[in-house]
Formats: sequence, structure tokens, C-alpha cells
Amino acid sequence: MTDSKIQYDRSFLRLLEFSPFERRLGGGWRFGTKIISDVIAERLIASGLTEISGIHLRLKRSANMRESDLPP
Repeated sequence: MTDSKIQYDRSFLRLLEFSPFERRLGGGWRFGTKIISDVIAERLIASGLTEISGIHLRLKRSANMRESDLPP
């Protein structure tokens, strides 16, 4: 994965620290008024740091996960 994609994904991981993304009826995800594509959500899930829970995309939190565990 290129450095620009990692940095781009990191901004979405930061948003997930505040609140989960909600699935949209027309496809994709939303965080407030911000629309997140399915491709980005799939990439975040593939990274192993997020999971789908019902209609929400959330950060996976283990008991020992810290902010320093997020990719740079």
C-alpha cells in the first residue's frame, strides 16, 4: 500500500475514534455528512483494525490496544 493511502486511511481511523460509521441505504458509509465509499471501508476492515457490527463500522479494540498501535 502506498504512503498516501496509509495516511488517507489514518484520517478515517481518527474519525472512528470519535464515533462509528453508519451504513447508508444507497451504499457506502457515512460519518455525519461525510460519505465514505465501500472501497475505503473494505480496506479498513482488511487492515484488521475495524469491524462491522450491525449497521456500524467500528474500530476493533482489544484490551491492550493503544493509539500507538495504529499505523503511522
